[in-house]
Amino acid sequence: MRAVRIINITKKIVIAEQAWVADTFYLRARGLIGRPPLRHGEAMIIKPCSAVHSLGLFYPIDVAFVNGDGEICRMLRPLRPNSLGPFVRGSRFVIELPAGALERLGVSIGDVLEVRK
Repeated sequence: MRAVRIINITKKIVIAEQAWVADTFYLRARGLIGRPPLRHGEAMIIKPCSAVHSLGLFYPIDVAFVNGDGEICRMLRPLRPNSLGPFVRGSRFVIELPAGALERLGVSIGDVLEVRK
């Protein structure tokens, strides 16, 4: 799985130094299941994606839904273990982060993100 950086260009901060991209059927289906909790500075990008779940996870996560313009259109802070998230119309991908990361970083709906290699 390849890793990228996620930058909040609205607030000029790094969201994740190391974000793994899940962009195949297998990687998207597995997501974080069976993996240890994300650490500070880590994230997972699932694309394409407009709905998430945490079935099989034993820890909460934060989720940011991002539209085609790179703008955050919905956030779940946190998505608790073994929960179903909503379908988010217009979402092109999601970013999953450690629980509390979105609040700690001051991320808001409407912020524009950029994914860099």
